[in-house]
Amino acid sequence: MILFFELKCYQNFLRYNEFYDFHRRSQTARSHGEVFAKLLPKEEAFSEALYTIDIGQNDLTAGYFLNMSTIEVKAYVPDVLDQFKTIVEYQKTYSMS
Repeated sequence: MILFFELKCYQNFLRYNEFYDFHRRSQTARSHGEVFAKLLPKEEAFSEALYTIDIGQNDLTAGYFLNMSTIEVKAYVPDVLDQFKTIVEYQKTYSMS
C-alpha cells in the first residue's frame, strides 16, 4: 500500500492532523464491516506502508512573491526541512495507537 500526502510548510501540523484523523476514522469505519472493510486499509497497513511526501514547491518559491532574493529563498529551505523533521519526530513520539 502506498499512501501519499502533501506537506505544506505553513500547514505541517494541519496535514499531520488530517492524516491522523484519516487513520483513526478509517479504522472506525472498517469496524462497521461490509463495504468499508473492503475499501479502507487495515490497521497494520499504516505501519507497513510506503509513504511519499511532497514538500510543496509553492512553499519553496513563495519567497519570490514576497520579493525575497534568491539568497533569502535558499536560506529559507532549511526552515522548511526543519518543519518536516518536526512532524516526523512528533509522529514518532505520539504514535497513532
